[in-house]
Order: sequence, then C-alpha cells, then structure tokens
Amino acid sequence: MATASTRMAQRSFFALLGANFFSAMGNSFTMLAIPLYVLETTISATRTGIVAFANTSPAILSAIIGGPLVDRLGRKRTAITSDLLSMITLGCIPLLAKLDLLTFPLLLVIVAMGAVFDPPGGSAKQAMVPILSRKADYSPERAQSFFTVTFGVSQIIGPAFAGVLVATIGAAGTIWVNCGTFALTILLISLFVYGGESPNERTTSTFVQDLRGGWESVLRDDFLRTVMIISAAFSGIFVPIYTVLYPVYFTEIMDSTKALGLFIGVEAGGSLLGGILYGVFGARFSRRNAMAFCLIAWVPALWIFLLSPPLSVLLVAGFLGGLVAGPLNPIFNVAFQVRTPESMRARIYGIAMASNFVAVPLGALLMGPLIQILSVLPALGLLSVVVTVMCVWAAFRPVLRELDLPPAQDEAAQAPS
Repeated sequence: MATASTRMAQRSFFALLGANFFSAMGNSFTMLAIPLYVLETTISATRTGIVAFANTSPAILSAIIGGPLVDRLGRKRTAITSDLLSMITLGCIPLLAKLDLLTFPLLLVIVAMGAVFDPPGGSAKQAMVPILSRKADYSPERAQSFFTVTFGVSQIIGPAFAGVLVATIGAAGTIWVNCGTFALTILLISLFVYGGESPNERTTSTFVQDLRGGWESVLRDDFLRTVMIISAAFSGIFVPIYTVLYPVYFTEIMDSTKALGLFIGVEAGGSLLGGILYGVFGARFSRRNAMAFCLIAWVPALWIFLLSPPLSVLLVAGFLGGLVAGPLNPIFNVAFQVRTPESMRARIYGIAMASNFVAVPLGALLMGPLIQILSVLPALGLLSVVVTVMCVWAAFRPVLRELDLPPAQDEAAQAPS
C-alpha cells in the first residue's frame, strides 16, 4: 500500500507531466503562430524565414549554459522562471503590435529572447523526472514512457489546435492563447510539484567550472558519450525524414499530400502506442536488448519505400515502424536517467538537448540537396543504407551493456556520513 509520501510524489509527478504537456504544446504553438504572424503582417517569406531562424538558433547556446543555471537557481524555480519569461516575451509581440511599437528588429530580439528562455526550463523539468519517479515508486521505464508520451501527444495536438486557432482568431489571438498554456504550466509547477530538487544542489564551484564539468563528464564517460552521439545522430536523421523526405516522396511518388498526412498520423499513432507499451512492459526486459531490437526492427519500415508499394502497405509499415521505434525515446531517456549522477542531470540533459538542436537542422540541410541531386528514390536508397549501418553499429556497441547496470550515484551520496 502506498504511503502518504509516495502518494504526494505521485501527484507531483503527474503535475510535472501536465506542466510538460502544456509547455511543449505552447512551444508547438510558437513554432507555427509566430511565422504565420510575420507572414500575415509583413507578407514577406524572407522575413518569415529570418524570424524562424531567430526562434530556434539561440536555443543551442541556451541549452548548453542552462544546466549550471539550473544547479544554481534550483529545478522548480528555473522551470517556473523559464515559462514566466517565455510567456512575457511572447505576450509582448501582439501587445507592442497593438500599440504600433513593434518594429521588425525588435521582433527578432523578442523572438530570440523567447528561444533563450525555454531550454533551461526543459532541462529543469526533465531533471525532476528521475527523483520524483523514484519517490513515487515508478520504474525508470514507466516514468520516461509517461514523460515521452505526453510530449508526443502535445506535438500532435498542438500544431493541429494552433492551425484551427489561427484560422479562427488569427495569429495574434493564437499567441495570446499560447501565453495561457505557459500560465497553466506555471500554476501546475508552483502549486503541485514538490520534491524534485537534487539533494546535492548547493555548489561552491564557479559557473564556468560547472559548465566545464558537464562536458568533461560526457567526454570521459564512454557510455554517456555513445548514447549522446546515437541520440543526436538519430534526431538528425529521423526529424528530416518527416520534414523533408516524406513530403517529397508523397508529393512526387504518391502524388498525394492527403496520403502524407494519413501516413504521418498512422505512424505517430504507432509510435505513441509503442511508447505506452514500453512503459507498461519495459521493466521486464533487458534495456540493452530492447534498444537493440527497436533499432534493428525499425529499419525495414524505411526500406519498403524503395518498392513504391500501394498506400495500404505503407500505412501498415508506418504503423509497425512507429510501434517498434516508439520505445526508443523513452529508452534514451532511461539511459540518461540510470547512468547520470543526480547532481549532473541538468547539465547532461542540457548538453544532450543542444546536441539534438544542432543535429536536426544540419540533417535537414544535408537531406534537401541530397534529394535535389540524386532524386527522391536514389536518395532514399542511400539513406536506407546509412541508417541500416548506423542501427546495426549502435545496437551492438558493447558499452550499451551498461544500460542494465545499477543506477549511477553521486560520489557524495556514496560517501559514508
């Protein structure tokens, strides 16, 4: 029977999940609403692209330096402050526009500031998951599955809801609704999340020493370094597959954007189901074996595109591919959870986030010209070979056996009192 402290930790954990859901949904609003607002008010695709760049690129540096900042402010305080500042900067856009004070350079500054404020809050929320889940008596598999699935649901609902809002109340009105999602996040964390701080939170080192310490931990630890490389590499491939390759394939080969939407929806459904099933059953299996299986089992879902099969076959392949790939993000998060010392979590998560922020646009930048030069099917064939080699290499890395070792502990926590 659960104790009172366990029940309180469970309430805090689910409040954190709710906060993560609304924060992630708000970010998906921002990704859609701000470019549409710029396009609506300036009728300039060039300026829209510049604003989109300002909305993403500063996050890389912010993610890197955000970890030591979390250590100093505390996880809960950082999460609240991050969302509060994001809400304020976002609200300035329609407010200043209403007052006829919003120039384009000022808009770029505001958007860049919003991009800077977000990553430390994300690192802080993610750093609270392991300690809250442990207090709530949830396995790492279940906790990270919950966390990943709620994020995935927000990325499905958010853009669709934002599109409806833009069509109904306009881009400026959608930005105000976006502010409301951040307000909900702040309330949930402020009122209901307790006990997520690191017991070794206080530090006597300098900010630069903490920043260097995070990087040294990653570079010295073969396991963390390997997992971070695999995670970034697959982010740099998977995301451009969705944003570049699939749209070109379904437009040129299938001649149907409707089929594209249907395929992505079916694959997303399979991925969510896979993540949920991993949360329910994942603790029964070797984590290393689960990662190896998912990496290799997903590969045929990409190769089948080369056969130009009918849509029905692609939908089945997409669902099955999503189903076996769905556990990968929870497994990566479990890897960071069980092999990262508690006092280093925010820094390690920040570095991992920054790595993904770099990998995704770089992958998209390479994939576009590749398709342009080779055409879609040859480019898909080359990509399938590269992905297959990567998956096999990653699945059989000996260091991944450490996934099944006991959790890493802080030296301070291990020292006798």
